[in-house]
Amino acid sequence: MTSSFEILGLSPVSLPNPALATAMARASGTGLLNLEFCGDAAAAQAQFQRLLQEGARGRIGLRLTAAQAELGKALLAPPATAR
Repeated sequence: MTSSFEILGLSPVSLPNPALATAMARASGTGLLNLEFCGDAAAAQAQFQRLLQEGARGRIGLRLTAAQAELGKALLAPPATAR
C-alpha cells in the first residue's frame, strides 16, 4: 500500500494576491488563491489570471464561498474567442 501526502498553500484572506499560491504550485504543492472576501470581480479575475500564468505548470485552485458560485463559474469559463 502506498500513501501520499499533499501540501496545500492557501493565500492569506487579507491579501488576494497569487504570490503564495504560485510559489506552492511551483514547489510541487497545490497553490490555492483565497478569494473568500474579495468583493471585486475584476480584481478576482486579474489575480486568477496571474495565478494561471505564473503557476501554470503546477496544481492550482480557488477558495470561494457558496455565495460566490457565479464568480467561480465566470473565473473558470473558457475565454471568449474573437470572431
